[in-house]
Amino acid sequence: MANVKSFLKTYWPSILTVVVTFLTLLTVFKIMKVNFNPVVDKRIEKVVTIEAFESDNSIKAAEKENNNKLHDKHDICKSLDCETAATTSMCVCLDGKTSVGGSHTGPTFLTENGKDIDYKYYHHKGKCHGECPK
Repeated sequence: MANVKSFLKTYWPSILTVVVTFLTLLTVFKIMKVNFNPVVDKRIEKVVTIEAFESDNSIKAAEKENNNKLHDKHDICKSLDCETAATTSMCVCLDGKTSVGGSHTGPTFLTENGKDIDYKYYHHKGKCHGECPK
């Protein structure tokens, strides 16, 4: 304890000067609105790239490529959903359920695995043919 008292008696003017200097600087910085905090950008930036793949173009390409290959067109049409198949020129949608190859005259193949394909109506290029539902 004696060492602390002797230290303070010796260096009190220097200690007081440092304390007053810090208090003065804090007051000046506060008045001048100096901000020592780093700038934090709180905005979240998210970049989303959307690529549109239109089925119409790929279907037209498949039509050109398989122009005289009816079995290949039929297989492509079977892989499409009914809504898409009904809008193409190489496919038809039978009874709103099954996609097969065809044209405005109906399905290309009227049998499958030796059995007749039974349908009441079909959609081709957005138009209904046959006994269409209302």
